[in-house]
Amino acid sequence: IGTRVPFRSLATDGLSSMLGSAAHYLAVRSNRLVVAGVLGARSAGEFAVAVTLPETLRLVPRAISQVLGDRLRSGETTLRDVRRPLILVILCYVVLQGVVAWVGPGLVTALFGETFTEVVEILPVLALAECLFAVSLVFGGLLKGLAHPSRIGVPDVVGAVVTVVVTTVVVGRWGISGAAWAAVAGAASMALVGGLWARVSLRHATAGEWGR
Repeated sequence: IGTRVPFRSLATDGLSSMLGSAAHYLAVRSNRLVVAGVLGARSAGEFAVAVTLPETLRLVPRAISQVLGDRLRSGETTLRDVRRPLILVILCYVVLQGVVAWVGPGLVTALFGETFTEVVEILPVLALAECLFAVSLVFGGLLKGLAHPSRIGVPDVVGAVVTVVVTTVVVGRWGISGAAWAAVAGAASMALVGGLWARVSLRHATAGEWGR
């Protein structure tokens, strides 16, 4: 016989996650909308080309963070057990994005020609943003695994606000290069807030488990 869960609890616990999902989408897509509105369709297309390759690799940390959250929540693994694998995942992802930053410019030039010079220039910046996104996804997995639903969406909301504001401010002056650095700012804010929330949650986890 299952335990009854009050609807109010479902609604309140799910609100942060729901807002976080919407905010995450806004954080990673809003810069394109701003670029299109301020600079026009051509610049928006160039920016879309630039983000495609780094973004595709995001599937890796997203999948791992989901598995991490599920296993922690179900008790299949412990915080102590996942510490080393998480560090390795982040390091491997940084290496992957480093390859993107190195190979991507030549690939873009080969496919689209020399006219996409600005796209080539911002690829390393977008690869950096994706590394920070990966960190935020891992922290999100920790928050889910530690059963703190009210905190899950906060980093995404902060990241969305930072991305929208910074992109709006800089894109008119620095073009898609400014939008790329705005993506870095948004991802960095998500990783920072996610790390702070995860740190608070770890303090309330099983005494001493992480550090053993």
